[in-house]
Amino acid sequence: MIKTHGLVLRWHGQRGQIDRASAVAAFSDVTLLLADGEENLGDLIAEIDSETFDAVDDLETGLHNVLPREAIGEPYQSEGDA
Repeated sequence: MIKTHGLVLRWHGQRGQIDRASAVAAFSDVTLLLADGEENLGDLIAEIDSETFDAVDDLETGLHNVLPREAIGEPYQSEGDA
């Protein structure tokens, strides 16, 4: 599960949609620590097919689609089991 608190904090103040290029720039200095290593958040956002995001939930869904399943943890592992 991706913790979106930090995404929400950086999104705060944005009005309406944010385009992918702006999101990439906004998160280019963020490193995600994954179960099998680390990834630059800006680079991952650049891989999302959507050109714009209406809300942080859209960005989170896009991230789940570009992350490999094994990068997030064991299948069927709940957050409390980590």
